[in-house]
Amino acid sequence: MRFVRGPDWTTDLRQLQRWERIPSVAWTRTAFLSVAISCGALTGALGTITGCCIDPVNGDRYFCLGDMTDAEEARLGQSHAPDFIAQSGGIYRDPELESYLRAIVIDDLARRSQRPGLPWEFHILNTSQVNAFALPGGQVFVTRGLLAVLESEAQFAHLMGHEIGHVAHKHSSRGQGRQAIFGVLVGVVSEVEGRITDGNGLAIASTALGFAGQLTLLRFSRHQELESDERGVDYALLAGYDPREGRRTFETFLRLKESSGQGESAIQNLLSTHPLDSTRIQALDEYIEHEVPGVQSMNLMVEGPEWNGLIHRLKSAQKAYDQHDEAIALLVKYDEGDTRGPALLDDASKKLRAAVAQLPGQAPFPLGLALVEIARERPDAALTELDRAIALDGEFYAARFTRGQVRLGRNDAVGAREDLLVAARLFPLSPHPRLLLGFAAEKLGEQEEALRRFRETIERSERGTEPYRRAEERLRALGTGPA
Repeated sequence: MRFVRGPDWTTDLRQLQRWERIPSVAWTRTAFLSVAISCGALTGALGTITGCCIDPVNGDRYFCLGDMTDAEEARLGQSHAPDFIAQSGGIYRDPELESYLRAIVIDDLARRSQRPGLPWEFHILNTSQVNAFALPGGQVFVTRGLLAVLESEAQFAHLMGHEIGHVAHKHSSRGQGRQAIFGVLVGVVSEVEGRITDGNGLAIASTALGFAGQLTLLRFSRHQELESDERGVDYALLAGYDPREGRRTFETFLRLKESSGQGESAIQNLLSTHPLDSTRIQALDEYIEHEVPGVQSMNLMVEGPEWNGLIHRLKSAQKAYDQHDEAIALLVKYDEGDTRGPALLDDASKKLRAAVAQLPGQAPFPLGLALVEIARERPDAALTELDRAIALDGEFYAARFTRGQVRLGRNDAVGAREDLLVAARLFPLSPHPRLLLGFAAEKLGEQEEALRRFRETIERSERGTEPYRRAEERLRALGTGPA
């Protein structure tokens, strides 16, 4: 696809002296009528279930099941953003870094896209996974782990331009409902028989750490990836960045992919939705060569004066998070029944305390220590660590949910409900907080509230999974069944 003129682009294009080389989308009367007649014929054949939609970037018409309005698309993305944040470790708290990157993503890139009026939002996720994605309607995400492997601000700009391109083209929302856009809803949870449990026999580590199910995005097609690669070039260039840095980003991803072999890797989630191979790098080079032949002589930016200091701070923080990630891996082994048992917990505790010493003020570290204490069956010590985590970040889902579990296990139904209500708000699609809210309501003698919460659990769970079974059992015990 070619660069397309849109509102407020004239000045930028003239500054870059590329106007004459960027063809506009000009539909001839014959071509327009041809597509319109074809769409009309198919609509007549299939009834009202299909029709023609228009790509906002290039004007291409495609068959769809009913196009979303911008407002509908925005509501969809906004409604699911909390779910992705909750299952991805919450928000990485560095206000200065977040402000700097948000200005690039929203002001420099998204506002120069063909859909500048969307309510764009930017989030840094607190996970070492290497990933970036965007939800329909303008919710853009990047992980701490991805930022730590980038080598320049221009790489970041191209990568974020790519994600904005998916939204601009409406790749995820082309006439599809929520179930088609998101691959696996969080209610579809795995069977996890962990050793770290609460007073109700429910696994703590697996649910708190996000291993009990994931909300995912569907894989993009090769054509959609190439389109978004081109938009990454376009938007980065209009913002004054050197788009050739995008090649280096892809080369870094390929190195990470190759070094991980066939096993689990930090980049696995990114590659599951954004297929990458050497031909994409070649296509990127060809697009830049054809569309920006004078790029070598342009005075383009690779990184601004603040970038190095802010990213250096994040990369230093990553060293502490490496200790945290190693500790969590030990906890998972313990939870799976590794024969080393208590020795794993000792090693995990040492690594987490080293992380706290290196980087105070990060809520995931005391959460990890709380999980160690729960495994040691020391709930008072666990609550002390959970109090620290929540004092650092009151909107940290995993800490709120875990403290709610521990409080419920100690028959503090009032305190448990306080935390679980926050957890349910932070992770709207998860069945787990609602299941425990049902147990808390039972302990408080509130049968109608318990019934409501157990029904909400079933609505968010797949039949046969642990939350579904437990909620179904309680509904029957209370003299009713699933609604």
